[in-house]
Amino acid sequence: MNISVEAGVKESAERILDKLGISMRAAVEMYLKQIAFEGRIPLHLSVPVVPDELNAALMTDEELQAAVAEGVKDFAEGRYKDLDDVFAKVLGDL
Repeated sequence: MNISVEAGVKESAERILDKLGISMRAAVEMYLKQIAFEGRIPLHLSVPVVPDELNAALMTDEELQAAVAEGVKDFAEGRYKDLDDVFAKVLGDL
């Protein structure tokens, strides 16, 4: 099967698929199988939006250890937010 896709769309999709470890061929095949299975076009597929610099899966062991050490240091020095306060603010903003 040969298909034409806008270059920008293809590049954006490839970046996401690379992060998921899925080839374009496998993604297209999964999509077609899902259509056949559900009898409809499935459109609820997503990747959590995590900035690369915060994504542990993209960090080297050294980078991850440094990030954890920085977080421990911040906590020890009182640079953190109480989780109850964060949830209260988030839920209050809804």
